[in-house]
Amino acid sequence: MLQAGNDDRGLRLANDDERTQFVDHLQRRYCRNRYPSMREWEEAQHAGFLEEAQWRFGR
Repeated sequence: MLQAGNDDRGLRLANDDERTQFVDHLQRRYCRNRYPSMREWEEAQHAGFLEEAQWRFGR
């Protein structure tokens, strides 16, 4: 069961095949041909967040 907070109904994955399909879906959706892995996508998103925060709030 994947759940994002107490108010989220959640997503129940019945078995490993469904888990694998869901992970594949996420990788296709977010990584596409730009990022070789979800880790690199997450690092790029974090770097973008830090850059925007520095631009908005300075440091």
